[in-house]
Amino acid sequence: MVNKRVLCVAEKPSAARQLVDAVCQGGVNASRRRPGQSQYNHVFEFETSAPIASISTSPNETVTLVFTSVTGHLFEQDFEARYRVWSSCDPSVLLDRSVSSIQCGPPEEKMPLVRTLQDEARDCMALVLWLDGDSEGEKIAADVASVVQETRPNINVRRARFSAITTAEILHSLANLDVLNQRVVAMVAARQEIDLRSGAAFTRLLTGRIQNRFSDSRADASEFKLVSYGPCQFPTLGLVVDRYLTIRNFIRVPFYVIDLGLAAAAPATGVIPFTWDRGRIFDQYVASVLYEACVEDAMAGTPDDVPRAHVTGVRKNQRRRWKPLPLATVELQKEASRKLHLSSHLVMEIAEKLYTSGFISYPRTETDKFSRAIDLRALVAEQSSHAQWGHFATRLLANENRGGHGPGPLPEDYDIVQFDWPRDGPHDDAAHPPIHPTKVAQPGSLSGNEARVYEYVARRFLASCSVDAIGAETVVNAKVGVEPFTAKGLIVEHRGFLDVFHYQRWADTEMPAYRVGQPAVVRSLLLRESSTEPPPLLSESDLISLMDRHGIGTDATIAEHVKKVQDRNYVRKLPGATGRFEPLPLGLALVDGCEAVEVHLARPTERARQEAAMKRIASGEVAQSPMIVDALGAYSALYESLRTHAAEMEAAISNHLSSFSAAEWRTHRVNFSTCGDCGGVAALKYGPTAAGSSRRDRALYCATCAASHMLPFHGNLDAHDHVCPICNFQTLTVTNTERNTSHYRLVAAAAGA
Repeated sequence: MVNKRVLCVAEKPSAARQLVDAVCQGGVNASRRRPGQSQYNHVFEFETSAPIASISTSPNETVTLVFTSVTGHLFEQDFEARYRVWSSCDPSVLLDRSVSSIQCGPPEEKMPLVRTLQDEARDCMALVLWLDGDSEGEKIAADVASVVQETRPNINVRRARFSAITTAEILHSLANLDVLNQRVVAMVAARQEIDLRSGAAFTRLLTGRIQNRFSDSRADASEFKLVSYGPCQFPTLGLVVDRYLTIRNFIRVPFYVIDLGLAAAAPATGVIPFTWDRGRIFDQYVASVLYEACVEDAMAGTPDDVPRAHVTGVRKNQRRRWKPLPLATVELQKEASRKLHLSSHLVMEIAEKLYTSGFISYPRTETDKFSRAIDLRALVAEQSSHAQWGHFATRLLANENRGGHGPGPLPEDYDIVQFDWPRDGPHDDAAHPPIHPTKVAQPGSLSGNEARVYEYVARRFLASCSVDAIGAETVVNAKVGVEPFTAKGLIVEHRGFLDVFHYQRWADTEMPAYRVGQPAVVRSLLLRESSTEPPPLLSESDLISLMDRHGIGTDATIAEHVKKVQDRNYVRKLPGATGRFEPLPLGLALVDGCEAVEVHLARPTERARQEAAMKRIASGEVAQSPMIVDALGAYSALYESLRTHAAEMEAAISNHLSSFSAAEWRTHRVNFSTCGDCGGVAALKYGPTAAGSSRRDRALYCATCAASHMLPFHGNLDAHDHVCPICNFQTLTVTNTERNTSHYRLVAAAAGA
């Protein structure tokens, strides 16, 4: 009988190793390892008798598993060759599917992976796809399958669904293999095409309109050559700019508050601050009248000339601090920014490493509720051996089955900590559970930020499995004349989840024992002037919350977009623990320029509409092709409006960027070519070489009309006799002396080379 062989493909080499370690008896070192066609993607082979859905036909049948991996996306999308050169077409053509086509396939650097997959598949009867469980992973899985099916068209293709790389989870996945979700694959492909087409079209348009007319004082010419547009990065930039402009345009309005301080009731000492129930008054005259009335009423009927207020109410309430919800990706990013001071991009890199190392579950999930099918008690028990929070995990399980405490209030020494099923959040992506620890991190196994992120995930999980904190609140109401004031105090009686989750604070605020009807000595009574304050700049946590609310990106890509607007020099993160975002001149210019002509590329509405439509592709409600056509139609209308009103856009941009000029650069060739703007003679100019850079900025400069046009960095330049009928400039010949090749470029498109 021929032994069955099954090809298994993971998304990364590290994930392949961990999967082998989970399934292979004796671990990864017991498998037979050999090199693949790619030096980083090895092949692991071993036998298993574990049940495999649709493959194992009898109990204890031995099957050979052949594990290898890719490195992220296997395919790339790009325009057909004739549209890749910037000068090849009007950028609006890129938004028309009927004119410009897109090619999708493995780039040259991925061909070793393709050869490995096809070679290994030749002797295999099935392909099991172990790619990540998000929508991007589904698309990569489909690409892997298409490559394998080129040489094995009839191979049995199965999809593994798993949320943690643990032996139990992987064996369960093997026994319950699924099929590819083609609707999700179609959704991702739609997103990729829309992003490629809109990104290329608007990038070429904006770069062409801005690069030769403006300069950014923060960047040299080489850094300012590309003005990149992305359908998610622009709305992300827009949120930062919107908050910045709100602050800049904010007008402070004065208001007035009466502050009251009462002497603590005996035997306590000190002064207890009370807040004015009116809050604040914006009319100074009215506030002054009310304050003077308070002063008179406080002194009225006091034989010892000591001002007094009267306590009108004392009530006690039980208060609860709810335990945190189970952890989803967006919440992890926000909390890591707030509590750990880590960027969202960095924390997702760390979470991915922890996942592939088997420490936590899959970190890209929208779900914040646990299925009742998951054995959470076993996961809690796993943490009981940890040196720092193991005692709390033990308390959760030890107290669960004890007898009740009887009626009445809880005794002071009663430990309320016990296992309590986590609260249900409002989100469930039906693919992965909330992020949780899958094994305990032994001392020395993690360090630095990896240890900090793991600790947060572990403590958050234990806190969600614990009980709420309980406190006793005392509310005291007092009056000075007819003006009401209130003070509150809180005593934390039972800390509950707070014992393990030190990222939250719930502090005691003592309140003396005031009695209703009792006069209280007024220690201070002041009329304070203040003013309204603008909101602060957006922190990373604030920005992620807004992006999530408006549907900008997905839980898996939000961190990417936040990083990209910084890399593009559109915004910067200010130093400090909160790391708030401030737009840079180029970012302000782009948003202001688009808004000036009512082309709202930096608003989240269009992208949110697209994301909603793409989700309908995944649910089967909408077909892929009409959705893409509709989205590109909306972008085409925006493109035409931006191009038609380009002059007004540039006028708005000029408020933030200075005009670019190569007039002071060194002249390399005086009579280089004819100026397409005025017909004069233009010179070839060389800019200063940036320190540490081998590139030299070059530009065409016409002294007659003072126009400057950036030129390609590399190659020898010569002006060709042919004149472009669109821009009226002579065509440039660019020669690569090392390769002995040359090509033609248009001045208007040269910066896109």
